[in-house]
Amino acid sequence: MRRRPYALIVSAAVVLLALAGCTPGTTGPTATNIPGETLTPRPTSTSTATVPPTSTAAPGTPVTVTCEQLLSPQDIYDFNPNFGVAPNYAPKAGTPQKAAVDDGGIACGWSNQTSGDLIELAVSHPSAEHLTELRTQAAASLSAVPTYGTPPAVDGFFAQKDGAGSLQVFTDTYALVGSSTAFFEPGDAAQLVQAALSHLS
Repeated sequence: MRRRPYALIVSAAVVLLALAGCTPGTTGPTATNIPGETLTPRPTSTSTATVPPTSTAAPGTPVTVTCEQLLSPQDIYDFNPNFGVAPNYAPKAGTPQKAAVDDGGIACGWSNQTSGDLIELAVSHPSAEHLTELRTQAAASLSAVPTYGTPPAVDGFFAQKDGAGSLQVFTDTYALVGSSTAFFEPGDAAQLVQAALSHLS
């Protein structure tokens, strides 16, 4: 007869211990460290994108040639008689052509009166440090081509993407950049590049 109170006491203690595991306001189990494991915190939406470094090189020397001096009307006609000066042309923000203008260069545009193809060509006279930076960036993102001149006097690079060709050409003084849907391969721009370089020398 004395065993029943003892059993009731033990049962009550078990119930109290079970209830002690529940905390008011808790909707589910909480995470606990497991021996030998490390909990990884969940990523939050407050992470920020890495901003690419900007050049700290000195500004370039202003280019004094005009678009008509860079490529004469005869140069354009010899390339394709359907091309003429593109009225109201201005390079778009974020393009190498706009960067050349921002560094004291000029940007020029010619359009095909039949197809509407636009040829963009810009030239700048960067500082020696910036010229090296531009050349290194071009080598990393475009394909080197010998079409525009013989290295090391001339280093040429080209890439074709989304139906347009982009070129970057460097001498020991100038950086020449351009793009056009008329440039399917490096050789398509060779005549214009070589004419422009001849006027810059």
